[in-house]
Amino acid sequence: PDGQDFAYTGSSDQTTGITGFSLDDDDDPTLSNSNLITNLVPGNYTIVEGAVESYDLTAITGADSSDLATGTATIALGAGEEATITFTNTKRATLTIVKDTVPSPDGQDFAYTGSSDQTTGITGFSLDDDDDPTLSNSNLITNLVPGNYTIVEGTVEGYDLTGIQGADGASLATGTATIALGAGEEATITFINTKRAHVTLIKTETVGGITGSPTTWYTFVLTGGPDGVNITRDTSSGGDLDFGLLKPGTGYCLTEVAVPAGTASTLQTGYGGTPNSPNPGDITLCDITLAAGEERVFNVDNSRPGGGTRTIGYWKNWNSVSHDGSFVARAERTGNYLLDDFLPYITLGVFSGNLDVETAVAILNKTSTDGTKRANDAAYALASQLLAALLNIQAGAGHSAFIDGVVAEAQTLLYEAGFNATGEYWKGGRDAVESRQTALNLAATLDAYNNGMIP
Repeated sequence: PDGQDFAYTGSSDQTTGITGFSLDDDDDPTLSNSNLITNLVPGNYTIVEGAVESYDLTAITGADSSDLATGTATIALGAGEEATITFTNTKRATLTIVKDTVPSPDGQDFAYTGSSDQTTGITGFSLDDDDDPTLSNSNLITNLVPGNYTIVEGTVEGYDLTGIQGADGASLATGTATIALGAGEEATITFINTKRAHVTLIKTETVGGITGSPTTWYTFVLTGGPDGVNITRDTSSGGDLDFGLLKPGTGYCLTEVAVPAGTASTLQTGYGGTPNSPNPGDITLCDITLAAGEERVFNVDNSRPGGGTRTIGYWKNWNSVSHDGSFVARAERTGNYLLDDFLPYITLGVFSGNLDVETAVAILNKTSTDGTKRANDAAYALASQLLAALLNIQAGAGHSAFIDGVVAEAQTLLYEAGFNATGEYWKGGRDAVESRQTALNLAATLDAYNNGMIP
């Protein structure tokens, strides 16, 4: 049944007319669903049903002729005829689209488009899920002719469509909901979006009790989670590391790779990370759970005691290559730094994060990688002293602004020369170039620093 009232008017070419009346199709006796009109002189009669919003006149039966567009039925009544004309109206449907975010409330706007196989379409609209009245979290679409309808939600960075409820068919991958609306149906489709978590890491370094930006190259890897991510970030461009937007869930692990010997990482001491087998130099924190929309920040500091400068001789002996690697075991007993602790993350000449121990030892020995002694080449003299100075600074030795300037000038000179520890650069004699004397002067200054003669 349906309680909507419908009004009718009548006309005739006879003396007996038809006065206006109303009908409905419910069980309330106030109005009937039929009207018996008697004592009609045989002749032509016309009945017109008035239009009612949200109802379509879809059939007229029993008339000699009819027009659905105008709601008109005509009939020629014969003598003694008992005729019945039936007007059939189909109620239009409504569709409500609801936006639900996790977490809620959330002010992100979501855009929707619609399509249909009927004459009544759905124009584009937007929703959000906050308390701001500028946009609602629902849209009531009325006067829809029964039929098939499609609603598509546009993608939004940082949000995953995790549920569509109330549709006959749905695709989370495309954001599409389909529904077949019946006559008078009042349907609701809810789109559920889950906000991704955001993970950042602030990396600091404490040397001799003084905390600041890292001078050593640190590497972190975030793995696991619902998507099985594997994201690597390092401090080559500073200590603020952004791992991006990640699906909320369990099973994430954060690893600090190759923690330098002699340093203490708060990923272990503060967060509870543990040495990672089979790589005991790595510290891994697992069982990380990210909540929807969470802003997770890890503050990781590596502390190491300050120390004095060390000469070229120290660094070319204390490593895993020289003396058949015997100094590695000695370093484990004494706590001394090894050259290996700071490689490959040293920038020198054209080397940037790719300097291996063998090449570093060759540079410290003023030798090219093919084993040729290059002591007379000012580029090797400068590179050896610069490498020792960089290692000393990373090991926590004090360094003045003056030394920082010398280091920067030496770096530029070797980079512009394309220094990669192969071949010749600036020899003496007729092959001397202007850069040679500059290199020798810088090397002498860095040699004095490495020997503790200047701060």
